[in-house]
Amino acid sequence: MDALVLEGGGAKGAYEAGVLKALEDNGLKFRAVSASSIGSLNAGFYLSRDAKALWDFWENLNVYECFEKEIADFVSSKDDMNFSEKFKVFSKIIKDKGVNTSFLKNVLEDRLSFDKILENSDYFYISTFNLSNLKGELVEVRDIGEEKLTDYLIASSSLPVFEKKEIEGDTYLDGAFSNNLPFEIFLEKEDVDRIFIIEIEGIGIKNILPKDSKKTIYNIKASEELTKSYDFSKESIKRSMDLGYKDASAFLKSLK
Repeated sequence: MDALVLEGGGAKGAYEAGVLKALEDNGLKFRAVSASSIGSLNAGFYLSRDAKALWDFWENLNVYECFEKEIADFVSSKDDMNFSEKFKVFSKIIKDKGVNTSFLKNVLEDRLSFDKILENSDYFYISTFNLSNLKGELVEVRDIGEEKLTDYLIASSSLPVFEKKEIEGDTYLDGAFSNNLPFEIFLEKEDVDRIFIIEIEGIGIKNILPKDSKKTIYNIKASEELTKSYDFSKESIKRSMDLGYKDASAFLKSLK
């Protein structure tokens, strides 16, 4: 079985959509996925349908569906806001005790299918950090159930600027605070032969890839510098997606 690992990195996640589209166009489909932060959200969309659906989501991304207007203005501005405008945004975040994630939760609940995820996968792990006990957690979607799917996906993506994400009394933070590239779980799986890792230069804790593993490990990275993690402008998203597709296509040619 082939396994897929998706790193977290905010807007850089558009690169993963491009890579997955190219891999799927060439016959590669994954039923085992482990991911962190934006990688977890990407995995949710991917396993709910396919790489084409994930590509379409990013291509038609409307940040005003995912965030309140002030936050959406900021992340779509391509860093063109002046200091006063940025100050208003951060003042609002402080006043509201974090970025409101209810908009994102509605998008996920509307577009993800727990049943399809189970149907299309054998493993789906989500990396997050339990702030209450200061321990990283790698949860299997089958173990948490449908009612907690979006909660854990948001928990995995909860940067400190987001409002507190609580699940059963515990507070969670972004998976980047414990394991932003959770590949280790597949080193232990006897039914996994190859591991495809997509790195997107995300900020966070990650272990060094083993050089002496019995598994075949492929590491796909951007051939050019990716956008900033908070730059969700249309131009930057499109560039990252196209670059991901190009890099993955070149990677596949190198295997032949």
